[in-house]
Amino acid sequence: MSRSVRSQNGPLDPNQLPLHAFGLLTQVFQQVEGLPLYRYQLQLRLVRALDLLGEYLDLTVLALDLGFSSYSHFSSAFKQVYGQTPLELQRSARVR
Repeated sequence: MSRSVRSQNGPLDPNQLPLHAFGLLTQVFQQVEGLPLYRYQLQLRLVRALDLLGEYLDLTVLALDLGFSSYSHFSSAFKQVYGQTPLELQRSARVR
């Protein structure tokens, strides 16, 4: 997202929004960006995973560091986007 949402005192923290305002924020985000906020956040985490894949031996730790609830959840989301699991991609990168 190229635009930054700001309050009078700096960046807007969604955790400080009333529940109805957070709902409005997610609706506006989807209208402007064309995808739900949670999907955008997932995409950011998966792109970050690609950057960090070579730096982690334990992919469960990577998954948890990126905010996934488990390696299984991370691996499933990763495979859905990239067509292979993080472990498969990591192994193929080491072979080359």
